[in-house]
Amino acid sequence: MARLVPLRRGLTRVGDGGSRLRGLVGYGFPHLTPRQPMNVQVVPMRERGKPRPKRDIEAAIPVRGDMTISQQQSEQYGRMTKVASFQQSGAADAQPLPPLHDVEVSWMGPLGFVLTGIEFIGDVAYGQSWWCRPGV
Repeated sequence: MARLVPLRRGLTRVGDGGSRLRGLVGYGFPHLTPRQPMNVQVVPMRERGKPRPKRDIEAAIPVRGDMTISQQQSEQYGRMTKVASFQQSGAADAQPLPPLHDVEVSWMGPLGFVLTGIEFIGDVAYGQSWWCRPGV
C-alpha cells in the first residue's frame, strides 16, 4: 500500500518508490470528496445589495433545495471563480436564487453557515449573503 509523504504547500508524493506528485491537500483523498449537492434551507440576507432587517430574515420562509459550490468559468468576470448554485430538489431547471460568484464562507456555527458573494441580476452585480441551514 502506498503511503503519502507530506511536501510543502499541500502537495504530497506517493511513497511507492515513484516520485509522482499529486495536488492533494494535506492527507486528503480527492476520490473520496463528495460531489453530490448538499441539501440546505437558504434565506437570502440582502435584497439588491441592501441588507434586509434581521426580523425579516428570521421570519422568512427558507427556500429548500440542493446547493453546490464549484470552480467555474464566469462569463461576467471572464475568469475562473467559485460559484455557489442552488436548485430545488427534484427540479431539473428551477433555480430560485441566482448563483453567487466569488463565494466564501463568512460565518459558520453549529446550526448553519453564511455564504457571501456577488449575484448578477440582469447586468447589475449586487452583494448577497445566504443564511444556510441543514435541510430537513
